[in-house]
Amino acid sequence: RLAVNVVEEDDNLEAVLKTFSTTRQHFAVVRCVDSSGPGDPVYRIAGVITLEDIVEEILQVRACGRRGHNGAV
Repeated sequence: RLAVNVVEEDDNLEAVLKTFSTTRQHFAVVRCVDSSGPGDPVYRIAGVITLEDIVEEILQVRACGRRGHNGAV
């Protein structure tokens, strides 16, 4: 059984890349702390991050083969 990587919303690039490298997975669930309600803060899922997202951010380009909502590459 394979565990899913979980990273914090405020984790830096180095921490996320280290998680990917250590686990040999290329994606992680991003969580954030929600303290807006009464009682103790709870974790909420903020989204998903992939190695491809990080590469695109570093290179400031969209990876080949990825389609937007309108079908354009």
